[in-house]
Amino acid sequence: MYKNKILLVKEKSEKSKQLEKWNFLSGTVKLDEIVFEEAIKREIKEESGLDIKLKGLVGIYESVTPKDTSLYFVVGCKASSNKIEKKDHEVIEIKWFNLKDFFKLSKDEIVHKDMWLCAKNYLKGKYINLIKTVRYQ
Repeated sequence: MYKNKILLVKEKSEKSKQLEKWNFLSGTVKLDEIVFEEAIKREIKEESGLDIKLKGLVGIYESVTPKDTSLYFVVGCKASSNKIEKKDHEVIEIKWFNLKDFFKLSKDEIVHKDMWLCAKNYLKGKYINLIKTVRYQ
C-alpha cells in the first residue's frame, strides 16, 4: 500500500494464459533465505523496484494443481514511495490501483476473489500475528 493505493501485477504464466490476471506481487524463497525478513522484500524489489516495510501476515493459501502444490503467504506492507519500475521480465504490467478501483475489479480480472478479503483484513489491521522465524543451527 502507498497512500491508499494497492500495487498489483500481471505476470506471464507458464501454466495458462488464464492466469495472466491482476495479482499481488509474488515470488519464491531462495535456499537459506528467511521468508518474512528477506524473501518478501527481495521479491517486491525485484518486480517493482520498491523498498517496503512489512506490516503483517494477512493470509496463507495453498494452491494444488496436477503438477505441483505451492504455499502463498499474503503480507500487508507499506511502500516507501509510489514510483514503480517494471524490473522482472516475467511481469506483463504493474500498476497502482486506488482502493475503490481495486474493489471494483471483477472476479475474472483477478487471480482469486480472496484478494479482496486479504486487502480488507489489511485495512482493518487484522493480521495473523503468531508467525515468527526460528533459525536452527
